[in-house]
Amino acid sequence: MIDVDTLKDSEEFEVLLGYINTLENKQLKGDEGSVK
Repeated sequence: MIDVDTLKDSEEFEVLLGYINTLENKQLKGDEGSVK
């Protein structure tokens, strides 16, 4: 399990969230350039 308090200040975690749970036109692109 992950201690969520350690994630609240994590810039890397915030970047990862850009790949999920966002509007389709705001999603980050995968290696092939398409939205996953």
